[in-house]
Amino acid sequence: SLVPWSRFSDFKQGQQSYFATRVAAKPWRVALAGVHPADSAAMGVLLKEALGGNLELSYHGLECWHENETSHHCKFRCDILGQCENDALFDRLIAKMGDGKHFEPTNYDLEELIGDMSSIVQATPALQAPDLLVCSGPFILCTLLEQVLPSVPRLIHFGFSLLFMTSERNSQ
Repeated sequence: SLVPWSRFSDFKQGQQSYFATRVAAKPWRVALAGVHPADSAAMGVLLKEALGGNLELSYHGLECWHENETSHHCKFRCDILGQCENDALFDRLIAKMGDGKHFEPTNYDLEELIGDMSSIVQATPALQAPDLLVCSGPFILCTLLEQVLPSVPRLIHFGFSLLFMTSERNSQ
């Protein structure tokens, strides 16, 4: 049997398959959420290859802390992904969860963050009804998205430890 992530070009012409008739038959709306721009970009490239380029991909929450050693993320995010400004997911949520200068989580309130995530999703069309949500971390971001978008299929890819940016108060 063929797995859905096989490349469309690998199938023999005329062969009917689940991939050809269902997976690649429509443009996929994919929302990719994560703080690390290079990790998110890599997932975007893999998804474009897997879906034969048949997708609308949006990136959310990519970090840009201008004042520390990760400021190169700002340049990468702008030059490679075309996202030169912070989005609401970063400015209103991720920045609240941690201190980018020292990579220390703040003592945030989880219920408040869920409320913030809900309002961000309501104000961001690409996050409202994606066909697939890809979360590349931190895990707490993926957890918040699951709370707000429970019925959206998701793929979680971690390049972080599970407790990265989880405050001591919420790590139990």
